[in-house]
Amino acid sequence: MVKIDGGKVRQLREEKGLTQLFLATSVEVTTDTISRWENKRYPTIKKENGIKLAVALEVDLEEILEKEEEEQETQLEPEKIQPQAQPPTPDPVPAKPRFPPLFLVVFVLILAGLVAWWMRPAPKTVHVRAHRILPAHSPRDLPFPVVIHVDSGGSDDALSLILKETVPQGVMVLTSVPSFSDQDVKSGELKWIQKISRKKMFAYMARFSPEVDQETVRFTGSITLRRKGQQTKSVHGNDKLKIAPFHWADTDGDGRISDEEILTVYDEFSDISGLGLDIDQVEEMWLGSGYRYDSDSGNFIILP
Repeated sequence: MVKIDGGKVRQLREEKGLTQLFLATSVEVTTDTISRWENKRYPTIKKENGIKLAVALEVDLEEILEKEEEEQETQLEPEKIQPQAQPPTPDPVPAKPRFPPLFLVVFVLILAGLVAWWMRPAPKTVHVRAHRILPAHSPRDLPFPVVIHVDSGGSDDALSLILKETVPQGVMVLTSVPSFSDQDVKSGELKWIQKISRKKMFAYMARFSPEVDQETVRFTGSITLRRKGQQTKSVHGNDKLKIAPFHWADTDGDGRISDEEILTVYDEFSDISGLGLDIDQVEEMWLGSGYRYDSDSGNFIILP
């Protein structure tokens, strides 16, 4: 168990423009739970939920933990210095220059250079993070979306980066926004090279191929940017997808689209154009009492 700082969680979420629904989806809890955490009703949570919460907020776990008050250091009273007897004043001696004038000039120049070097502005640090949003499951015959959010930590500087996403064997990529720069069909690797400022979203639609022989597949990815030499970081977030007879938007697999699930779809996918995502079908499922998957036709049947 870990003790989180609810006020810090709320501050980070609002600074990054995230909703409680986004955090709840990432941690796999309800929005009421996120609200209780932020209002310090449940300050102590499971460590695994704390780690998921930190990943969703794109910070280290330590940044959202409650800080304990440090003990004040006891100040010691300085010892009294006993006055010493003054030695007799010697006869004045004519002063002599300690350094030759040229040496003094060189010394001043060196000192000025050291001060300028010490006071120079520190190089700007850019923290780039990439987070993948991947459904937990999808039927074998129907497409599902994958979204990768890249965030430069609020930096206004334009950054050139390469995003690589390795799609597992048995998964076919149908469309992408923006279009990927290269695709290696044999290895399943997709590549985008882009210049971003602040935030950038990469998305693609995929589906299982008929010959896939695994029930669960795993996605991997990385971003590479040119700062102090090349830096490569892994893409975090969801990375496993299971073949199951449930719609990708039905996160809990109960055969219906709840209010929270339809809001998640609108938050994460409604602004993506050109991807071929059928949000109208998800809304029809939400309006119905449920749905079932027909394996013969490879479609969902919405229940009245």
